[in-house]
Amino acid sequence: MSETKPKPKSSWVNLLVDYGPLLVFFLAYRYFKPEGGDAGLAEVVAVTKGTAVFMGATVLALIISKLRLGKISPMLWLSTVLILGFGTLTVLLGDPFWIQVKPTAIYLLFAGVLFAGLARGKAMLRYLLEAAFDGLSDEGW
Repeated sequence: MSETKPKPKSSWVNLLVDYGPLLVFFLAYRYFKPEGGDAGLAEVVAVTKGTAVFMGATVLALIISKLRLGKISPMLWLSTVLILGFGTLTVLLGDPFWIQVKPTAIYLLFAGVLFAGLARGKAMLRYLLEAAFDGLSDEGW
């Protein structure tokens, strides 16, 4: 049986995977944002285009996480699924409400998992925030 070595941890890759797609969204939105105050439809188009770019950046972050870190954290999976789901609704319907409600959906699911773990007597915080706890021993918990 051959033993595979775990991929080396890299804090800059974790940072890129966690915050890169969000930065890409804001940069894309700023690029497509209309000049002037009351833009109406142009504002919706900017959010929609930014969302499409955000979706692509999120999938890229998932791939980078797998290739560079050797795994994909549960929170990254959850975020990617919600971004792709709500992002698709935003792009297809041209309604920014859907991507704006995504953070609320993530927090509700996060709370649901934590409460379900509490009811079952299992600490789920470490599982959900796996990347944040890398390197900590189990004795500290």
